[in-house]
Amino acid sequence: MQPHNEFRIHPRVVQIGCYWGDAGHTELYLLEGDTLAIIDTGVHDTPTRYIAPALAADGRRLSDIELILNTHGHHDHAGGNGAMVGASGAQAWIHEADSRMVEDPDHQFDTQFVNRHVLVGRSDRLDAARAALKVSAGRPTKVNRKLVDGELIDLGKGLRLRVVHTPGHTQGSVCFARE
Repeated sequence: MQPHNEFRIHPRVVQIGCYWGDAGHTELYLLEGDTLAIIDTGVHDTPTRYIAPALAADGRRLSDIELILNTHGHHDHAGGNGAMVGASGAQAWIHEADSRMVEDPDHQFDTQFVNRHVLVGRSDRLDAARAALKVSAGRPTKVNRKLVDGELIDLGKGLRLRVVHTPGHTQGSVCFARE
């Protein structure tokens, strides 16, 4: 098993580092307001491999997480959504422009990743790459709320986040700025 790291970076925020594939790495953030939330969920197995142990260190379980806030729809940030929803019934929130990526891995592959293989002359790898993405993207997840720029999310206990739409990496990329 790969190492995992948790760091309390604020009295109400725990950073969780996770690894995936051959060299992938994603940082997630556990937000401890009245509502227990997580920013991003990694790939399909991140919840059981990294989030659950981080929660257990604090006497919590995956089922305690109520809300998923995704920074964007790529598989390495939203691929664990299905496992989290299955474990806890958490709601998944993401910017409206990336919601289809989370709900449909084929759409994510077609709009975000096909060109990478075609541009380098490796169209022969498309089927294998699509299959690999579908594994890491996990179970398609219904988006419960489509976020918009400027929206305020109040998690309680002084944790208020403003949605800042930052298109570029994906059309629906966002940052969550503390209010």
